[in-house]
Amino acid sequence: MERNKKGFTILEVVLVLAIAGLIFVMVFIAMPALRRNQRDQVRVRNISTIISLMDQYRSHNKGRMPGTNSTGKPCVGSESADCDATTELNKYLDSYAIELTEPTHGDNYIFTSAGSYGDSCLGAAEAVSEFDDYRHIGFCYETTCASDDMEDANSFQKADNNYVFSIIYRKEVGGLICQDNRG
Repeated sequence: MERNKKGFTILEVVLVLAIAGLIFVMVFIAMPALRRNQRDQVRVRNISTIISLMDQYRSHNKGRMPGTNSTGKPCVGSESADCDATTELNKYLDSYAIELTEPTHGDNYIFTSAGSYGDSCLGAAEAVSEFDDYRHIGFCYETTCASDDMEDANSFQKADNNYVFSIIYRKEVGGLICQDNRG
């Protein structure tokens, strides 16, 4: 007597479920990394836009950068309240109806520190790396980035004029990034 085999054996069903499970796990693991990379790409575009807007700000304010006093030097001490880079830049963005928000939480970016070439730039990088969110930006006047990835004080170079500046920010996938307005 012959039996017709119809259907699948239990081994075939388990094998198909195991393969489907592996595919699901691979997608489940890859999605957060993909989202982090996408948010970092948004940050790169936002920082590039901020750099362009800061250059526009300078051209509309007789060469003065946000966060600098009337002589063009970074604000220090008691005068900092009168020329805060975050407040000035946000007002400028609002006047053009531009809203740049950090993609993780939707908050506005915050300039954590500003200074000229030297220890203050390294301090800006250290300040940015201490925060546990990604909306804090370090800002350095008269400074260019030696490379995109920040490592130490050698990551900065003194600019040849007062109109060059660098912005330092954290990537979600790790590390600090330096961008400047040299183009």
